[in-house]
Amino acid sequence: MSGKKESVISEWSHFVDITGIDEWPLKIELSPQESERAALVKRLGILALDLCKASVVINRDAGSQIVHVIGEFRAEIRQNCVVTMEPVVSEIHETFESWYADLDQAVSLSKARRDKQVEKGRSELPVLSEQEDPEPIIDGKIDIGELVAQYLSLSITSYPHAKGVVYQDVEEAVYDKDAEEICKSPFAALKDWKGKQVT
Repeated sequence: MSGKKESVISEWSHFVDITGIDEWPLKIELSPQESERAALVKRLGILALDLCKASVVINRDAGSQIVHVIGEFRAEIRQNCVVTMEPVVSEIHETFESWYADLDQAVSLSKARRDKQVEKGRSELPVLSEQEDPEPIIDGKIDIGELVAQYLSLSITSYPHAKGVVYQDVEEAVYDKDAEEICKSPFAALKDWKGKQVT
């Protein structure tokens, strides 16, 4: 049985075969199909992914085994407001970068030293940067779609709030309607009610 790793299909996979690339850098524009957006919505735990477009540049210096990916993406997502539960639309624009290498052919000097320290049983080890510990190139390919999906996941706020809602914490979220009426969250109201019961 071969120990060779195989490319894994994710919700949005866009594989780039870098073994046949003769000219660098390689520029790519990509966007998920409707079915892929639907799968990403489930993965990300959001209401909708109305827009997602990415621009990527893949580069490798002559004689180097390290592939450098830089890019940016724009996305428009819908989530439930954590206070009112109303749909909230968020626009995201982020840049990102990552490094890849065929680990059967190239291992960074920093990673080799760290692995040697692991073998010697050292408990305190240096944290390697992404450039020093690149992601693996599998079967000569890298999955740019999955890379964008990962950075999109990191860019999504955990506490979306509608316009006019000021989110402080779970108990103190308030709603400022037209800057005139302030309503405490049910959690804060419950806390006030409990305080009034103490004699």
